[in-house]
Formats: sequence, C-alpha cells, structure tokens
Amino acid sequence: MRPQLSGRKCVGAVEAHQNGLRFMSTKAEVLDVMYSNIKHAIFQPCDRTTMVLVHFHLKDHILIGKKKQKDVQFFTEGIESSLNLDGGRRSAYDPDELDEEQREREMRKKLNLAFREFFSKVEKVAAHYDFKLEIDVVFRKLGFNVTWSREMVLMQPTTHCLVSLTEWPPFVLTLSEVEHVHFERVTYATKAFDLIFIFKNWDIPPRAVNAIIDIKFMDIVQDWLNEVEITFSKGPKALNWADVM
Repeated sequence: MRPQLSGRKCVGAVEAHQNGLRFMSTKAEVLDVMYSNIKHAIFQPCDRTTMVLVHFHLKDHILIGKKKQKDVQFFTEGIESSLNLDGGRRSAYDPDELDEEQREREMRKKLNLAFREFFSKVEKVAAHYDFKLEIDVVFRKLGFNVTWSREMVLMQPTTHCLVSLTEWPPFVLTLSEVEHVHFERVTYATKAFDLIFIFKNWDIPPRAVNAIIDIKFMDIVQDWLNEVEITFSKGPKALNWADVM
C-alpha cells in the first residue's frame, strides 16, 4: 500500500465491506476507505510497468501515518523494478532468457486478472449497498512523457482523469473540472512545451505541467483534448498566470 502506514513498506490484504474497503497490514495496522469518500478509482494493469495497481483519489483527506492524504494506492509488483522492462539486447536463442520472459508475461497476466476480478467484485458490493463506484482504466496508448515532481513520468488519460500513478507522489487531474488547456512555449523551433490546465472554478489556480514534453507528443495531446471536448490554445511564451487570472 502507498502511502505507507509505517516503515518503508506496507504489506497486507484488502477486504470489501458494505460501506468501504479495509486494508489490514501484516503488522495488524488498519486503514478504512469509505466508498462515499472515493472521487476516482483507477486501475492500471502491469503493462510495461513494474506493478499492477488500483488507485483511489479521495474527496476529503484521511489520516495515514500522521499525515493528511487524498490518494491511496494498493499494488503488487509484477517483476523486480531493477529488471530491464524492455528486455535489453537479449539473445533470441537463449532458452533460459526466453523462459524468463515467458514467466514474466504469465505473471503479469495473472496479476492483471486477479486485480480486475477482485475490484469488479468491489464494484458489485458497493452497488449492492447503493454506493456508486466505477473503476476507471488508463489508456496507455494515449500516454505522453512529462516531468512531474522532478522525475520523468508517463501521463495517461482515463475516461474521467489525467493521471500518473507509477511514481510517488501521484498526479490526478479531474477532467470535468477543467475549462481550458493552454500550450506554452510553442514556436516553430520548439522541441518541448508546457501544459497549463485552467479550471472552471477560477478561484483555483491553474495547474501547470512544466513538462519538458517532447514536441512529438503535441498531436497526441491535441487529439485527446478534442476527444474529451476540452478547448485549447497555444502561445510562444510562459505566462504569469497569477496576473492573468
């Protein structure tokens, strides 16, 4: 589980109850997540990543390890993070390496299926007790690389959000709250650009992904914004959004 209740790792089991989820760690620590407090629930399969996970973005903060948190994540590592996910330059004729790759594929497949089946049951339990809980799924093919929290991460759209969930802290942006997106530092010589998300509630400051987003992703981002019906504009300069708003 992330964030940890205590220590460097937090291992345990998740149970579905009539009003929420309960996580119990191997140290007998307990965390309850109420269905009514879940704003977004997002499933990310183990596809070219080291883990399979379900992420809960909450409406209100809860206390985890003496800190207020709005994000809770349950995950299982599919392969060791130190392994090369792209396989590196392996020999196509090495039977041991071929067997290892096959085992990794089978492990990913089993973990994805186990998470899908469990959280599908969670949806049904919540619905049975009149709670609306929909597990969203990331669209990896529409993903694009950005710099977030000093790391290069993959941003991925879902039906209702734009997210980055593999690295911590996570990024979760609710699309229904966004009115407009502005592309900054866009010129003919542009190799990278920034994204500024302007909210329908103008009291909320615009949210910037100061990106180092490669220009090759611009068409992908624009096509996605058209698909979700969010308007966008472009400009050559970085603006002072506190003054603009």
